[in-house]
Amino acid sequence: MMKNNEMNTANYSKRSLAPDISRGFMLLLIAMAYAPTYLFNVELGVYIRPADGTSLDQTVNLLSFIFLDSRAYPMFAVLFGMGLAIVVNRQMEKGMSDRDIKKLIRRRGYFLLLFGVIHGTFVYGGEILGPYGVAILLISWLLYRPNRALFITSAVLTPFFIITAVGMGLGLFMYDAAAYAMPDYTLTGIIERLISYSLGMFTTLLLYPVIIIILLGIWAGRKGILLQPEKHRKFLTIISIAGMLISIAGALPVTLIGVDMWSPDPVVGGVLYGVQILTGVFGGIGYAALFGLLSIPLSKKPGIITRALAAAGKRSLTCYILQSTIIAIILSEPLFGLGGRVHAAGAALIALLAWFIGVLLSVVLEKRKQAGPADALLRRLIYSRKV
Repeated sequence: MMKNNEMNTANYSKRSLAPDISRGFMLLLIAMAYAPTYLFNVELGVYIRPADGTSLDQTVNLLSFIFLDSRAYPMFAVLFGMGLAIVVNRQMEKGMSDRDIKKLIRRRGYFLLLFGVIHGTFVYGGEILGPYGVAILLISWLLYRPNRALFITSAVLTPFFIITAVGMGLGLFMYDAAAYAMPDYTLTGIIERLISYSLGMFTTLLLYPVIIIILLGIWAGRKGILLQPEKHRKFLTIISIAGMLISIAGALPVTLIGVDMWSPDPVVGGVLYGVQILTGVFGGIGYAALFGLLSIPLSKKPGIITRALAAAGKRSLTCYILQSTIIAIILSEPLFGLGGRVHAAGAALIALLAWFIGVLLSVVLEKRKQAGPADALLRRLIYSRKV
């Protein structure tokens, strides 16, 4: 077990603004990343983004290559890890036994996996709940180990994920990626999606450094870095600047490929894709650190935008499922099919609309002091002894 000073370095009784506004912004990044995967009747290029379109579409693609692609997942992962650490510490503060906390964490993993399978089968095959549910089950034992165990595990896994990231980059560069269009709802279509989703879920965990980022998030959660950002201002400043600079530098080569300014050898291109993926880790962490810094002045006198982002962050599961469903309904070929008539800019606008609807719902629920329906259901399932 870890030492007490590693477990309780922060006050967990008061809810901090930083994680909530970070999650609220993260939801927008995820919506922007999901929407282009539903486009059809277009020539697909890098990261399933349309290769044709107007100058506005190409500008959207360029900004996405630099600031979005392979950056939303890491931000989710670091916030996810922080959340796990916070759950463990809060239950310890309440006097819950180690055995019961372990059961609680495993239940969280199982039910997240269940939510992910349902969401991935019926809405979006590239969703993230399932992989993170499995990740909990794989690394939950580390939640009760000292920080040294987190760092050793990360160090051991890092070379493996560097190799797999480059391998994934080679695959992305040499083979056309398939969009995650919604399946037909025949029994055969549902079974096919269930199988493909399950395979994709484990592929994500094997090829992408999700687990390492979660472990870094657990460490940050133990330190209370986003719970007490004013005490970690210097550290957050360094991480946000360094993270974003590394992220942008790693994204530039793929950006040049994506906007048809460079056509490298396939092997070189694949390696650069791997670099794009790996440096995205720094980008996601940099985003989280940046919002930690922003939360310091914003928390003193939060305005309407800050409160709205925080409301969405508190109900992130509900907003996540809602926005992905809206995007799928509007863009998917089996339904409204707008994905056959818009390009990158149109997809981004629809993603923004879907995210905004979730934020509006969250603001209404915040005024009523109600949790998001999906968040409340997950909590009920986790904490109910009858399930």
